[in-house]
Amino acid sequence: MHSDESPPQRRGGQEVIPLAFTSRTLWLSALTCAALFGVAGCGQESTQNQGEDDSMAATETTDAAPTTEPSETSQAETSPPSESAPATGGDVERPESSRAADEPDRCHAGGLSGSLESLDSAAGNRYANLILTNDGDEPCAIYGYGGLELVDTDGTALPTQLERVADPAPTLVELAPGEHATKLLHWGVVPGEEEEPEGDCGTEPTSIRVIPPDETDSLNVDWELGPVCQDGRIDGSVYVSS
Repeated sequence: MHSDESPPQRRGGQEVIPLAFTSRTLWLSALTCAALFGVAGCGQESTQNQGEDDSMAATETTDAAPTTEPSETSQAETSPPSESAPATGGDVERPESSRAADEPDRCHAGGLSGSLESLDSAAGNRYANLILTNDGDEPCAIYGYGGLELVDTDGTALPTQLERVADPAPTLVELAPGEHATKLLHWGVVPGEEEEPEGDCGTEPTSIRVIPPDETDSLNVDWELGPVCQDGRIDGSVYVSS
């Protein structure tokens, strides 16, 4: 069998490797290194591609994640402004937190008595002072408008519209025992648009329930001032010192 490989030769006592054998050995070594480098390169490229695929998958998952929008029911609904309390009384006109430390307690309905003082009238208009007196043994204070309600002889409440007069503005009125606070009242005796032109404006009141400012209890005051037209409308000032 013919072989391309030349046997080793000796020169000067040393073994000389033929050039052909050396070239083939180097070529095989280079081929082996190239093969190994290719495998490593493929493995690196495969790992790199896998990392890029994972990154793209994570990006797509993040992009696809749904965003949470607040539902209509979870959003805070803005409440409409509360209406003022009826002018017949019971609303808070001066919170406890605004009171001075040396200020007397507010006047309570059970410690007051009331009366009406008729004033000069004009065509179709009537005026009177509503007077509250401190019947207690200690000073008390009144601040604001309070309320009232027209009542018939059977104790049934009649239509009442107490309108607040802005001038003068509320001020604190301190009442020693026996002192008074006054509220000016004005009403009409001419029938309104929805009342009988020749009528008497409905049932005539015989008393009024008076509710002092910041109170819910009332005291009764006799009413002998005739009918109140225009659905019981009464214009009332704040309480002032008598």
